[in-house]
Amino acid sequence: MKYALLSYVTAPFRFPADYHLQFSNPGVARSMLRVLLKMGYEVDVCEWSDISYCSHKNYDLFIGHGGRNWEYLTRNVVPNAVKIYFSTGTYWKEHNRAEKERFDSLHARRGVKLPYDRWITHSEEFANHEADGIICLGNQHVLETYRKFPLCVAINNGVYSDNHFEKNSKDYAVGRKRFVFFGGMGSVHKGLDRLIEAFAGLDAELFCTGDIEPHFIKVYELELRQHRNIKPLGWITLKSPDFYTLMNACNFVIFPSCAEGQPGSVLECMNQGLIPIVSRESNVDVHDCGIMLERSSSDEIAAVVNDLMQRPVEWHHEHSLRARHAILQRHSEEEFCRTFQAAVENILIRAPEVRTQRAQAAQKAAVNTAAYLADHANDLGALVRGANVLKQAGNAKAAMVVYKAAHELEPACITALVELVHTSIVRGDLGRAHEFVRQIYPLSPFATQRTQLLNELQEKFKSMHAAEHAVTSHQAATPHDANSSPQRILIDGVIFQLQAGHPLGISRLWSSLLPQLKNAMHDCAFTLLCREGFPISIPEFEELEIPAYNDHSASVLDANDAILAEIGRQLKPTLFLSTHYSYMPGVPNVLMMYDLIPEVMGFDLNQKHWIAKERAIARAHSFLSISKSTRYDLARVYNIPLSRIGVAYPGISPDFRPASRPECDAFLRKYGIAKPYFLIVGNRDLYKSCRAFLHAFSVYPGHERMQVLMIGGDSKLLPDESPYASFCNIQLLPWLPDDELRAAYSSAVALIYLSRYEGFGLPVAEAMASGCAVITTKIASLPEVGGDAVLYVHPDMPREILAGLHQLHKQGVREAMIRRGLERASKFTWQNMARVCAQKLRQVVGSSSY
Repeated sequence: MKYALLSYVTAPFRFPADYHLQFSNPGVARSMLRVLLKMGYEVDVCEWSDISYCSHKNYDLFIGHGGRNWEYLTRNVVPNAVKIYFSTGTYWKEHNRAEKERFDSLHARRGVKLPYDRWITHSEEFANHEADGIICLGNQHVLETYRKFPLCVAINNGVYSDNHFEKNSKDYAVGRKRFVFFGGMGSVHKGLDRLIEAFAGLDAELFCTGDIEPHFIKVYELELRQHRNIKPLGWITLKSPDFYTLMNACNFVIFPSCAEGQPGSVLECMNQGLIPIVSRESNVDVHDCGIMLERSSSDEIAAVVNDLMQRPVEWHHEHSLRARHAILQRHSEEEFCRTFQAAVENILIRAPEVRTQRAQAAQKAAVNTAAYLADHANDLGALVRGANVLKQAGNAKAAMVVYKAAHELEPACITALVELVHTSIVRGDLGRAHEFVRQIYPLSPFATQRTQLLNELQEKFKSMHAAEHAVTSHQAATPHDANSSPQRILIDGVIFQLQAGHPLGISRLWSSLLPQLKNAMHDCAFTLLCREGFPISIPEFEELEIPAYNDHSASVLDANDAILAEIGRQLKPTLFLSTHYSYMPGVPNVLMMYDLIPEVMGFDLNQKHWIAKERAIARAHSFLSISKSTRYDLARVYNIPLSRIGVAYPGISPDFRPASRPECDAFLRKYGIAKPYFLIVGNRDLYKSCRAFLHAFSVYPGHERMQVLMIGGDSKLLPDESPYASFCNIQLLPWLPDDELRAAYSSAVALIYLSRYEGFGLPVAEAMASGCAVITTKIASLPEVGGDAVLYVHPDMPREILAGLHQLHKQGVREAMIRRGLERASKFTWQNMARVCAQKLRQVVGSSSY
């Protein structure tokens, strides 16, 4: 038995057997499966975006689409199979280049910058280079974009048979002034902007179907309102009565896209006798049945439309029949199956030759690595294959050089990054290994790969520090001598200066923790250093005012260190504890670590506040982190033994508890909230973008009867949120006092907290304590907070978020989440945090050699 794995779209295999509406992508998927079964394969199918598919079968053939899961599957599931990359259009870099050109042109013409609407975000480069062969939808023009790859075959897209055209007579005299733009999302990419500009000055009608993006409509609102000959129709289902009515009324389909793989929308219209007017980049061979646009400018479009409207009715009738004939001859379901099978068989025959040539070329890397790098500097596949040869030969150092060259050529190549991580671990350079893992992180579909690599690093750290753990545990077990003189602990309250006037999470943490810490270490003397002009006033603490903190430069930081050193000489403390990133020379320093956001997320670490952080970390004796995730990140990034880092989870303010009904009603009245709402709390930019949620919410059934409440963060919508403003009913509120925030949590359907990194995730804890259901992610520390009391989704996958919203509304699910959330939140107390901190501080005092 031969085994094949097909990674494309799986939904069509759940459609009824008599489904015959849209051919692409459903018909493509079904036809590929049918051909593979006919060729004698037992076939498994998985979604093109699935990066967790597992199988123990020894596959003979793999056909995959898109870069998202190609590298995962080819490394872990189909390493020995013949690999065919199935592309639905133009080479991905050419696709993105063309889209950028279209958006740049729009900006030049209209002065507006819109978000890309068909951008390929996940690199397909390695898939193209590593495939034994490529099959692409399109004609010779699309094939030309793959010219640098040794084996590529182009095949035509298809349509299902439909004899409606033969049953109806068309009035070509009326229809010659009627043109259809038939397409889905991607208005600028597909040239709708140019069509609107062209038809605004024409005596012709343009019927626009599909879901036009709200931000696009806003740009062309004036034209759409003033020019009644341009008619947005919304979504029209194929082969519906509305579809056939439109097809019978019009003579032309017009589609000036910048990059396609024979769009099914154009073929479906041609199947109804519409004459195609298409850009060259649409890759539809119109031959003698239609018009090919050379530049797809609005001027060219206007000139072509004016010319076609003047042509005799007989010309329209004849070319309509030709368009229909072209579909029957070149784009039938049967023709697609025939050409697809021929393409697969061609690649199967030629694949051994391609592999042999590649293997022979890769061996040259071991002979002269420098020359190999020079010869293949722009060939990602050759670089990875050459590095693999060096790795297998045991030359890890040279392999790393070549893997780095591959990574620099294509930063999104996961294979190169994974090998760089493994090579760094073998060489004992764990800091560099973590840096490469960090670069994997923004490639959101590879969160699973990132987690696996972080686990490898974590185990490496554990094995390296096992002996040290044993020594430290012995020291921690040594009881403190109660009869000795009181230990003096100095605490720098610098955070109360930095967050003065807007007490955020860290200063609130210390306000709650310090009284409990003093109780837990009642036998120690505490002095709280207050920065000049920023009093703290925590009851029962001895306070000493010192000069204000400044981090403007390294020399200023040195001066701040000198001030603290002098204070240390005078007070002779046993230990110094900083609330931010200050340092006291000559004393054991303990530093509280909240997160490693700038390091993990790739921020510019040369900024002054991050320089202060790096200095403090390099000099500290020990650390307290607010989660295990932060602990392991600190250890990996800065190569710090785990034994020097304690974990103390923050507590939750007692102010956060389920609000009463009158409290909730008062909150809703005050802010004019009349609909059920999903709640978003905190900053929403960078790694906390909520665009994917808004996308999911916009298609959630009944969303028009709900709203999204955003508290804190930016006071206006961010650029990636604005397109959803008109149909997501978003309300923005400023930061609220705790009593109102508690009511906001308690009144919400759920808190949506889709952060891509957290040191702890206090809003999740506060929401649970307030009786609010939570939807969050499994990234970083958030599972430590949410446990089994929350719903987890991927922050960049609207479909998964939408499934979470549906799950939340199943009978009893939300109520059970609230119940478990209240129970889990009760574990996070300031007393518990103070107890763990006290244990770590006593350990430092007992083991210090200062």
